[in-house]
This record gives sequence, structure tokens and C-alpha cells, in this order.
Amino acid sequence: MVLLLSHDHEFTKLYAVMTHDDGHNGVDTSMTKIRSHYWVVRLRRLVTSIRHSCVRCRKFEGEEIRQQMAPLPLQRLKPLPPWSSVGCDLFGPLKVKGEVQKRVRGKAYGVIFNCLVTRSVHLDLMTDYSEDSFLKVFRRFVSIRGYPNEIFSDCGSQLVAAKESIKGFGVRHGVEWTFSTPDAPWQNGVTESLIRGVKKSLFHVIGEQVLSYEELQTVLYEIANLMNERPIGKHPTSPESYLCPNNLLGRSSVRPPSGPWCKLGNNAQRLRFVQRLTDQFWQKWAQDYFPTLIVRKKWHVEHRNLKGDVVVIKEENVKRGQWRLGRVSEVYPDSRRLVRSVELKTTSESGRSSHVKRAVQRLILLITVEEQ
Repeated sequence: MVLLLSHDHEFTKLYAVMTHDDGHNGVDTSMTKIRSHYWVVRLRRLVTSIRHSCVRCRKFEGEEIRQQMAPLPLQRLKPLPPWSSVGCDLFGPLKVKGEVQKRVRGKAYGVIFNCLVTRSVHLDLMTDYSEDSFLKVFRRFVSIRGYPNEIFSDCGSQLVAAKESIKGFGVRHGVEWTFSTPDAPWQNGVTESLIRGVKKSLFHVIGEQVLSYEELQTVLYEIANLMNERPIGKHPTSPESYLCPNNLLGRSSVRPPSGPWCKLGNNAQRLRFVQRLTDQFWQKWAQDYFPTLIVRKKWHVEHRNLKGDVVVIKEENVKRGQWRLGRVSEVYPDSRRLVRSVELKTTSESGRSSHVKRAVQRLILLITVEEQ
């Protein structure tokens, strides 16, 4: 004989909680154990709510926090001079052999700069993973491309170590350097996606060969030119004319520039012709590329903002049971008042309290501020 119980009775709730706490099993397992003694109306809804509010289950099985996809920055949505807004990142290490002693092996690191508007790519090579080596590459870049107004990069270990000197080096020339949230590579995804293309091209070009530093740098320059020949935006209807970064840069190209050429014109006519080429680029940019930037492909729903909650910090190369706990001490809302990054007060392994900054996608909500 099985007794019939109401789902909102206090005894039913206490018995369901006790059954769930005995093993913290899934919904179906807890329902089976309860129904072996009692028949509860709307039991699944009751057990699901208990499991959802269980702190232990949240810690070991909770999902990362979601938030609506952020709109693209204005620097990517309006025509600007090339290299005005730049994304930067490092990749490697890459094996190189000695210039004199061919059997000696060393390491080099690639650096990528990309224009956020025209999607142009500039590649260079660092001798080591140091601040001085990066600044040399940066000086070579600005000598060729000019000083950008803004630079966006992630908080890689090399850039974090050189953060103050890089900012000081840039401020004197009017460069604003912005770092993304630590452990949030998608915030600099426009550069990360290009690094994947560079690595793929390197694999196809050199394979398992080991080049010298000079040879590898030459290959990177050639790969940059090939990547600047790639079409951007939607596929054109005419295969002979498509939009690519080299249209505006005027760099080495295997395709003839769009005409018509004026062979007998004076300087004023030539100037108008060059301006017409630039206007054609921005017209194609607005028709073929801009519409692809304003579509949200995922993360369409707004979610609750964090505020003083207790969370679990997701860490790479660390077992889930060893992830640290943290309390939200400060939030960083965007222009739409959606919180995407927070500062957390946590405890290190030595027992000392510290503050870390993380994106909300790296956090698992444990206890809300209303439940505390």
C-alpha cells in the first residue's frame, strides 16, 4: 500500500530533501526512491526544484553562467583609416635553427597585428618571450603601419608582465592600450581566429621542417600577404571582383586593381582615380561585409547580472573538485548594463585572500545574494 501525499506539504518536502541528500542523485533516481514508499503529486517538479537549489549539486554539476552576446565595438562598425584600431596577440613557440650552427635548435614567437575594420594582417617574429623583444616588434610595426589609436590584446603572461611599460610606451604617442578580461580569449576572438589561419598556413607551407629565423620571418611575411588576399564578408556574385584587405592597403597582389586606368591623365586625374578606388572599397565593405557584423549567431537571451553572489571559479588544468570559491566584490557592466566581467574576492592555496578578475562565462553560480 502506497500513501498519497501532497507536493506542497511540509513532510513531503522534508522527506524529498532527505532522499536527495542521501547520495545527491539525479531526478529520476530520487523520484524512484520516494515512490517506493509514497506517491506524491507533481513529484518531478518538486525534486527538480530541490536539486536545483542544492549547493553541493551546483558545485559539482552546475553550468557556467551565460549572458547575451555583446554588440561589436564601434571601432569595427564604421569606416576608419587602416590600422586605426588594432588587435594584437602572440602565438608559438616556433622551432628555429641556428644561422651558423645548423644543428642548434631554438624557439621564436610569432606576433600578429590585425586591423579591426579592414581585417588586414601584419605578422612578425620575436626572438624570445620577453618585454624587450615585443617592444622591438611593436616599433617595427608602427614604423611601417603608423601608430594606431587603439590596441586590443589579451592578458597573456608576457603582456601582463610588460603591461606598465607597454602603456607608458604607447601613451607618449597617443596610443590607448586595452586589455581583455583574464582567461576570456573570446573577448579577443577577432584576433584568435586569424591565429588559427596562420598556424594552418604554416603547417601546409613548412610541415615538419625547421627553418632559420630569417627564413621563418620571410614565410610569415608571405603568409600575411596571402591572408590579406582572402575575401571578407559574404561571397560575391562575380568571381572576378571580391572584397579583400589588400584592396585598400595597396600591397603586393596577384590580382589587378579595379580600373579603369587613366594612362594619359594629369596628377589631379590620378588623385581622383586613387580616391575612387578607396571609395569602391568602402562601398563594397558596406554592402558585403558590414551586414555580417550585426547578426547575433548565439547567446540571444539576457540573463541575471551577478551582484555579491558566491561562485565557483572555473580553472583550466585543475580538477573540478579543486576549483576555488569566490564572492563577487565588484561588477563591470557594459553600455547596456549587462555584467560581463566581475572582480572576485577569493582565497589562495596559502590561505591569503586575493582579488581576481574573471568573465562571467568562467563562473558557476553557487549561492545567490538573496539566498545568503
